[in-house]
Amino acid sequence: MIVVVEGVSAAGKTTWSSLQPPEQVVLEAIPLSATLASSHDRASHFVDLHVRRWCNALDAEQSCGIAICDTDPFKLHYAWCELRAGLCSVSDWQNALAAHRRAFHENRLGLADAVVFLNPAESIIRHRRATDLTRRRRRFEKHFSFLPWLVEWYKAIDRVEPGRVFSGVDAEMPSVAIRQQRSGVEVFDAFLAELASVSDLAILST
Repeated sequence: MIVVVEGVSAAGKTTWSSLQPPEQVVLEAIPLSATLASSHDRASHFVDLHVRRWCNALDAEQSCGIAICDTDPFKLHYAWCELRAGLCSVSDWQNALAAHRRAFHENRLGLADAVVFLNPAESIIRHRRATDLTRRRRRFEKHFSFLPWLVEWYKAIDRVEPGRVFSGVDAEMPSVAIRQQRSGVEVFDAFLAELASVSDLAILST
């Protein structure tokens, strides 16, 4: 089983993951700064990073029976939140969308079996950010502002197969069956249809 723990910056993802057996945990991949000429190149660069984490999750699952991903390998939600916040162009979004759809079509990326979505109060999140001396979180305000659209995203994930997203302040390890189909273009398109149904944007086609 592959479990993702998600939430905004300082929601407690890494702390939650650290309570699990370390051999099961797939940590977030912090991308190195790269100068890429076009949004198409950027989309390909980031989807390759996400595919690598998905492969790491599959390896952990094979070895341990369960993989815990500190943030979702299917991180197209970042481009979605930027689009919703007016921080990227429609062209940027469509390039990211197409790159991730290809990865699903090639079975190189997929949906996790369960999502633990941590959503504590704003005061708790800001306190954690202020008292955590190990991370600077330079883009904290930007990432915190993404919360409504991140919720929107995982509402759509849950609607693909209801009962796989567990939301709360301190959600417990979920117990669900492995998805019958994690990857494939049909899975991606089913998710996209649900995303369209929970949002007010029509800019969802590739």
